[in-house]
Amino acid sequence: MKLKNIVASIFGIIFLAFLITGVLFIVSKIKKEELQILEKLEKNVGEEVPTINDFLIEEKDIEGSIEFFIDKQKYDLKNLSERNNYQVKIIINNQEYISKLEVKDDLAPELELKEHTINEKDSYKIEDFITRCEDNSKATCLYNYETEEMNKIESSGIHEINIIAKDQSGNETIGKTKLIINKKTQAPSQNTVTEPPKKENPRNNISDILPKLERKSEENIPEEINIPLEEIQPSEQDLIDMSNLYVKIMNYQISENIPPLNPNESLYNSAFFRAIEISYLRENPQSSHQKEKLYNIVSNFGYHNYNVSEIMIQSGDLNTTWDTISSNMEYLDLLKRTDFHEIGIWKLTYKNRTAWVIMLGA
Repeated sequence: MKLKNIVASIFGIIFLAFLITGVLFIVSKIKKEELQILEKLEKNVGEEVPTINDFLIEEKDIEGSIEFFIDKQKYDLKNLSERNNYQVKIIINNQEYISKLEVKDDLAPELELKEHTINEKDSYKIEDFITRCEDNSKATCLYNYETEEMNKIESSGIHEINIIAKDQSGNETIGKTKLIINKKTQAPSQNTVTEPPKKENPRNNISDILPKLERKSEENIPEEINIPLEEIQPSEQDLIDMSNLYVKIMNYQISENIPPLNPNESLYNSAFFRAIEISYLRENPQSSHQKEKLYNIVSNFGYHNYNVSEIMIQSGDLNTTWDTISSNMEYLDLLKRTDFHEIGIWKLTYKNRTAWVIMLGA
């Protein structure tokens, strides 16, 4: 009887040991299954350094340690500033996991360009066209013209310029803009005596041109600009505001001992079409295909025979517009330039968008 009890006890102990071993095996297996680690994680240059949770296949809130190595040399990563491949060691609850981190760079720079205007025989450089270039690597962009000929343009007119911006990984973005080259006006003969303008009431200078601008007839609008004429007619208040803004500009120039600018019908027309582009077309996206046509018309009026600068303001009343001009040193510097002799102004209000355009011509 005692022998049977002993044998039973031995079998009980053996069974219990198997049971405990099996439970531990199952628990360890469950734990391993709960923490599934990515074999490799890919990140782009400029992104944040990954954490442990980035390497987990299923999101969990787990704490532990993570280390990065290249050829067994440990790196204390503060940022992902360049391409590289790292071995990754993760330790969670005394359990070690191995993965890889690939830092790549396949994002092209973000490039913004602007148009650039010069006179014949003036030089230009590629930086003249750059407004902004940003890359995820934070490194400086490298610029090139798409063709070498774009760096050697000399003839007057409007020329398309394509610029390639590259980052250090060779990713590139191509942007398009325009180079506007004005014809130089012939200098007056040395025998010619030019009298300075008289400092008379500025209203008299504009009185001969305003009657022509009271209404825009169908004759003023080219057929290819298919815009309802009645929607872009200036109101009586608009015409008064245009005249008064001219007076404010002239009074400012007289106070600065600058010869006042003379109204020029071509520049007024150019300002009118530019105002259409700003007010009407931007409120009517379906008409955006007309922008290129408008650009060419503005160029024919303003750029063909003039060295032109523009002041464009989107605001409502006259006083707000003049306050904007008089508080902006760049605008005031334009009004004080003695190489400008003529002016065109237009105010166009369409729905809730008002555009003021001032064209200054040499």
